[in-house]
Amino acid sequence: MYRISIYMLLIIGVTYANAQVRNVLFDDEYFSNKKEQLKIALKELKKGDKQFKKGNAGYVSAIEPYLKAYQINPNNSVLNYKLGVCFLKGKIEPKALEYLEHAARIDLWVSEDKKIQKLMYDYYYNHLHYLLGQAYHLNLNWDKAIEHYLNFKKVLHSDDLASIEKEIDKKIAECNEGKLLLQEPINVRIDNMGPEINSPYSDYGAFFTSDESQLYFTSRRKRFEEEKISRHDFQYFEDVYGSKKTAGKWDRAVNLGKPINSADHDATAGLSNDGQQLFLFRNKKGKEGGDIYLSYLKGEKWSRPKKLPKPINSKYHETTASLSYDERTLYFISARPGGYGGRDIYRARKNIDGDWHQIENLGPLINSSFDEDFIFVHPDGKALYFSSKGHNSMGGYDIFKTEILSNGSFSKPENLGFPVNSPGDDVEFRLSAKGDRGMYTSARPKGIGEKDIYTVKFLGGGKPLILTTEEQLLSEVSEMTVEELIEPEVKVPEKKVTILKGQIIDAITNEAIEAEIELVDNVQKQVIAKFKSNSKSGQYLVCLPSGKNYGISINAPGYLFHSQNVDIPEANGYQEISKDVKLNKLDVGSRIVLNNIFFDYNKASIKSESFAELERLVELMIVEPYMRVEISGHTDNVGSDSYNKKLSNERAKAVVDLMVSLGIASDRFEYIGHGFDQPIADNETDEGRQRNRRTEFKILSK
Repeated sequence: MYRISIYMLLIIGVTYANAQVRNVLFDDEYFSNKKEQLKIALKELKKGDKQFKKGNAGYVSAIEPYLKAYQINPNNSVLNYKLGVCFLKGKIEPKALEYLEHAARIDLWVSEDKKIQKLMYDYYYNHLHYLLGQAYHLNLNWDKAIEHYLNFKKVLHSDDLASIEKEIDKKIAECNEGKLLLQEPINVRIDNMGPEINSPYSDYGAFFTSDESQLYFTSRRKRFEEEKISRHDFQYFEDVYGSKKTAGKWDRAVNLGKPINSADHDATAGLSNDGQQLFLFRNKKGKEGGDIYLSYLKGEKWSRPKKLPKPINSKYHETTASLSYDERTLYFISARPGGYGGRDIYRARKNIDGDWHQIENLGPLINSSFDEDFIFVHPDGKALYFSSKGHNSMGGYDIFKTEILSNGSFSKPENLGFPVNSPGDDVEFRLSAKGDRGMYTSARPKGIGEKDIYTVKFLGGGKPLILTTEEQLLSEVSEMTVEELIEPEVKVPEKKVTILKGQIIDAITNEAIEAEIELVDNVQKQVIAKFKSNSKSGQYLVCLPSGKNYGISINAPGYLFHSQNVDIPEANGYQEISKDVKLNKLDVGSRIVLNNIFFDYNKASIKSESFAELERLVELMIVEPYMRVEISGHTDNVGSDSYNKKLSNERAKAVVDLMVSLGIASDRFEYIGHGFDQPIADNETDEGRQRNRRTEFKILSK
């Protein structure tokens, strides 16, 4: 509570002296001829007050009964004040301003009634100037907001000012940042995801797979008629919902049920790129703190969520998590001591045993003295998105982007810009792998619920927002649509990432196989990630940032491994490669192409990038000690038949010689060079000739 001087009353009186309205109380004196209406109004006021007393948790629920009372009496100062607070703090809508302005215009000095005098002091005691500043702030009327913030500072008692001055100055700074950001709006289209995803309640925390085929989010919607509400915030309990994309559209969301959802709060906290790992936030029985849990998709069912161990979780608050593309780095949010203010962003590394260690705060360049939250690392391995109340926020949480540099440090965070960011809370941003669209949570006018999930389409370019007067801004802001801010669509720079996806099946039966997918940096000669295909469908998805020569090995018990080479130059943009993989069983006659065996041009010398593939062959020969194999070399049709047969024979022999040097007996091998006698593709194209230049592995006996 703040002590307000008479100076404040004089300011408000002068500000609205030209448009004062008489205060109309809800009593018999003012409704002598409308007894029934008064009875209805008092009943609705009682309902609204019951919710209003709950604070933030009840503001949204108080709006409906208050509006019913407002229809009967729109000129009651306290009701206008309370409606303003409900729309400002609960619904977070610009229309809060009309009620607060109306409250300020109502003349409380006209009556000598002691009841009115008490209401007057209670009313001003609740810092109307500050609320008006926030309402103008929400309406993008920066100068009016600053004016009211400054007036509030002037009228506060010095003792009270000391406790809140930093907060007020922060809001003034946000208004000045808003002025700058509004001068260069980004060219986007923002759309509500509609009733298939959003409900009349709060929906938020959307996470989607990198190919945008699966979506998971948190909802506080009512699940069944007799459902109880949380005593902590008087809303329905959080549950996780999911949706699949069919023919380019999201299906109606469904509750994931047990074991993901429990009788308590269960919220989305993160999702792996392939959708096989779902992070959850759980805060048991409203206790202090909260932890991150992890569940794995086993076929079509999720495993029972398990709490991540220390040092990820602590006795403090951990909220969201995001895995790097190779799943070896975990970025997460924590409120543990030793940070830079409130919640901070941390990262952990996975060691050789698969345990998380090396917990590291991202430092003062990323973490401000205010809260950071809702982290997301892009599949390209270079972009990090998060929400922050600090940096150059224009109000509440804004969405920021930073680049992960080659040495592990970060670039200075950049505000994503208006209109994606607004003076309210804009959070939980996720960008598509291609980089042209995303999803995030926002409380915007004309939404379906209190909070909704929105899509953002980046159209490229941008243009200044032209508004001639503050009055025009005020009159248009509540109706303003994103389409009024955009130019014709231009090409958006693509993210440099390749998505490799498909299904792993048995070559004979076509049955789905749960296989391990090993991702190798061929140049560095090291395994950089391991994944698994879904045990039910055989589906797999791997994200590959540009700028590396990848070796991909797919292994399953009882099958020959499959190797794939994906060399992605740094200049490559976004692409999706769909490739179904058929695995051959370890039977006599089965053969595979060794796609990660490389030779120098026109020579039989093996490149070092081939070592991971050769080590894999050695491991197979050790596991199958009686197996004899044939290594065959093949070329395209460029050059003479004799030259190509000689070259292919020498290359096959080089592979055998190297494996023998690694400890495999020479009598277990045969080798042959076929030249271009056995093509598997058309030699008339570069792609075909490349496929024909290959080394094969064939089982002769077991």
